[in-house]
Amino acid sequence: MRLSSNDIRSLLPQDYPFIFVDSVLDYELHDHITCLKNVSFNEWFFPGHFPDNPVFPGILLIEGMAQSIILLYKLSIGKTEDAEKKIFLFTAIKKARFLDKVKPGDQVIYKCRFVRLIDHAIFAEAEAMVGNKVVAKAEIHGCISD
Repeated sequence: MRLSSNDIRSLLPQDYPFIFVDSVLDYELHDHITCLKNVSFNEWFFPGHFPDNPVFPGILLIEGMAQSIILLYKLSIGKTEDAEKKIFLFTAIKKARFLDKVKPGDQVIYKCRFVRLIDHAIFAEAEAMVGNKVVAKAEIHGCISD
């Protein structure tokens, strides 16, 4: 099932200009999600990162992966008033690797899956791809808080 940008905005605690997922392409509740980010030259950070050689910041790739994990979590628990108040906080980013640059015009595909869910703790694996090439990957741990 595909989700639109409006659906995403209703699920994420972040808002413009800090949403790094444009659409959800596919997901399986409690298991995995595939999301898309279209990288435009008009992004707010490109004038400073870097003026003559724009590169999508690696930490924002991690943020996009984390937002994908949040979306999977919120979709998995269902839309309730209690769920809408929950926020995801990083507790660890492990084995993060940045394997290639992401440039304006690229489409980033985030593929994330839960490794383990324990009460309010999430352990997930994530990767960012451009085409068939993995450009970043990480293990992301977080907790769900009010």
